[in-house]
Amino acid sequence: MQIKRKQGESEAIKILKSIGIQIAEDYCDDNSSKSMPDLKYANGRGIEVTHTYHNNAIHTKLNQYLRKQLKGDPHYWIEKNLEIEERCSEAIDRVHSLGYDMTAEGELSDDAIKLYKEDCKILKSHIGYDPTK
Repeated sequence: MQIKRKQGESEAIKILKSIGIQIAEDYCDDNSSKSMPDLKYANGRGIEVTHTYHNNAIHTKLNQYLRKQLKGDPHYWIEKNLEIEERCSEAIDRVHSLGYDMTAEGELSDDAIKLYKEDCKILKSHIGYDPTK
């Protein structure tokens, strides 16, 4: 049986799967009881999906504050966001594949630990993903 989901929920599932998070495919908020979450992780924890625009959302156009900050140059804004997206992509690839330098004893080197912490920080701040959990 195909579960019918709202568009925002389907998009959320697609995004969560793309970063390696497992979702309970058989769960659906059918409003059969009070305060049901929209989605559930594979481990049973609930997730609420919101469809509102927040200040930390991905910007699709420049607001007055950003135009003033960039002195009217939209190319700078595009390049800056592209750079951040590339850094996030590289960080998530490293975290998922454990692509960090190891010592002879099989432990992370000091530089690798520093890089891992930076990767966690950028992933947490820009896409809300915390690899340590």
